[in-house]
Amino acid sequence: MTRKGRAIIIVLLAATTALSLLPSLLSLPPVFSALRDQVARQLPGRLEVASCSLGWMDGLHCSAVRYDDPHLGLRIEAEGFSGDKGILLLMAAPSYLGEITIDRPTLTVLQSKPVEPSRAGEDHVALEPASPKEKGASWWERLSLRLTLHEGRVVLDRGEQPGHTLDVVIELTASLAQGAVNHVVHLKSTRGPGFLRAKGFVNLPVAGQPLL
Repeated sequence: MTRKGRAIIIVLLAATTALSLLPSLLSLPPVFSALRDQVARQLPGRLEVASCSLGWMDGLHCSAVRYDDPHLGLRIEAEGFSGDKGILLLMAAPSYLGEITIDRPTLTVLQSKPVEPSRAGEDHVALEPASPKEKGASWWERLSLRLTLHEGRVVLDRGEQPGHTLDVVIELTASLAQGAVNHVVHLKSTRGPGFLRAKGFVNLPVAGQPLL
């Protein structure tokens, strides 16, 4: 075998080995942290994820997920979420993230106290408006997905511990495409057989405009 032939075989073996180990490499702490930070830069708030796993055919599985958005006064926590698309399907259609399922999330609405006017002699710090994290189209304009939410709860936080949990359980199915969200929401009472079903859509703002 010629030297060139041996080099080609070595390159092919190295590439095959790297591809076979790709799911494990993505789970390594440094790689996972870099990917998490990349996703967090697309969001206006703060994202925390304890761990994630992703296989060639197995979908994404993440644990201990928390998202804080002080500007909107919202905090979302979930034991984890999962997706149905593995690496192969994501590579084939990267703009469609597939079906995302979130089990038993908690949405906390932070009811902040009104800000009192500053008095004479007190220091006053002016907050500069935050600049957009990324130019161009927002992620919700570039990507599409389907979302299923099971047994969600809502907590009102007035600064007291613990917060007040509303007597409803939320079931949600939604789809995102080209910046538009179509959704069906079921609200079930925890005190009796009552329920509410709502169906509608929301057009999200284009890049550079606030969500609310």
